[in-house]
Amino acid sequence: MESADIRNWRELLSPTERARARSLHHPRVHHQFIVSRMALRQILSAVLKLKPAHIPVAFTAQGKPYLPGLNPPYRFNISH
Repeated sequence: MESADIRNWRELLSPTERARARSLHHPRVHHQFIVSRMALRQILSAVLKLKPAHIPVAFTAQGKPYLPGLNPPYRFNISH
């Protein structure tokens, strides 16, 4: 069973992040992915003074996250 928080948070993710979440079939891994992405968005939200849904997280071909179009560039990584 999926919590309301997980459902609501999924809607704040980018289309790429939502597609990745859908590809994770094990419920624990699926939830962990969504929670980790929302934690990232909450931290970036505080730093960038943007709403979590408005943070332009993109991913390199290798799957590393970055924030396109921001100057100065912010460097970060996600591990779980």
